[in-house]
Amino acid sequence: MAAVLIVDDEVLIRWALRRYFEDRFEVLEAGDGSSALAQLERHDGKIVLGFVDLRLPDGDRKGLEILRVLKAHDPAAHAVVMTAFATPEMIEEAMAAGASAVIDKPFDLDAMGRMLDLHPPA
Repeated sequence: MAAVLIVDDEVLIRWALRRYFEDRFEVLEAGDGSSALAQLERHDGKIVLGFVDLRLPDGDRKGLEILRVLKAHDPAAHAVVMTAFATPEMIEEAMAAGASAVIDKPFDLDAMGRMLDLHPPA
């Protein structure tokens, strides 16, 4: 089964996204960048969609590193960067690193659900 990786230090965001996607994907979670990178190594090539917070407890830009690693493992994987601190420069950098979209927090869960259109379940 294809997997979705949700990387956010906010437990409620991870919970909401898990609930939304768990009937269509295996859902993997990480509350910090180090845990996310470990998930990427353990599930190499299985993660088809990632939701990555830009700012994490172990680095303000750790989300961009995770995005780059996700895309290195699977260039076809889709990645959505979630942030409450979007700037035009950050959006440009995230898109250049391979993000499919940058979404402002707080977000509408149905808007996140539309990300399924980027990669239908296997």
